[in-house]
Amino acid sequence: MLPSGETVPALAASWSRPNASTYIYTIRENAKFTDGTPLTVSDVLYSITMAQSAKASPGTASYLSGIKTVKQTGASEITITLSAPNESFEWALSAAGELWVATEAYWKKYKGAIGTPQALLVGTGPYTVTSFQPDSGVQLKASGTWWGGKPPVESISVSFISDDNARYLATKSGAINMSFNVPLESLSQWQSLPGHRVLSVPDRSWVGLTFNQAVAPTSDIHVRRAIAHCIDRTAVVSELLKGQGQLATAISTPEQFTGVYTPAQATAKMATVP
Repeated sequence: MLPSGETVPALAASWSRPNASTYIYTIRENAKFTDGTPLTVSDVLYSITMAQSAKASPGTASYLSGIKTVKQTGASEITITLSAPNESFEWALSAAGELWVATEAYWKKYKGAIGTPQALLVGTGPYTVTSFQPDSGVQLKASGTWWGGKPPVESISVSFISDDNARYLATKSGAINMSFNVPLESLSQWQSLPGHRVLSVPDRSWVGLTFNQAVAPTSDIHVRRAIAHCIDRTAVVSELLKGQGQLATAISTPEQFTGVYTPAQATAKMATVP
């Protein structure tokens, strides 16, 4: 998926949407797993089954709960039918962690419990995982089997640093080259680091207040309306979010309407919502 929110081909060489609830994917024929095994339609079908399993994928199974049927409809073709139209489905399949495609044999060997130090992830991407320690980090190296060619970096080391101050100091000293999820409260500190830049991208999250409508006083719609009128939304964006956001008129973010509108068009449409 591009920063603009547009979904582009990867493991699926192409796809089509003949109606609102049906997606047809053509699987890339030259794709191989990082262990050199050629990708098959059976591998994708079984991986979807694992992604739908609350036991194998407890954190992400709900995202694929709307799938009604999944079946092979051609030599390299898979058709997914949803129980109801869902504009976010196309994005869900491309989001990290929603659908992890591994070989059917590998899934079965470890009974679905892959992605652990004992059963390292096997995928079709540019890198293969060489080691993983949940409390310290993960090491990756170029797989040499990626359909996209040779990646620009030969190896990657990802360190897990839970303390934000320690992460900042490691970046300042040059011990690490990149960091994700910079804390908003210290944004200016990170932005002042020489030779570094802080990039903000849409992450489809929202910040807001939720109310229990079954208890007083928020059971009264007039109270909820009063709160809604009193909140200074501009101040929330500028002060609490340090300017890293935009005023919302709905829970859905503009990027979630890709395929129907561009983010700019969606923003304009949602601005008309009372």
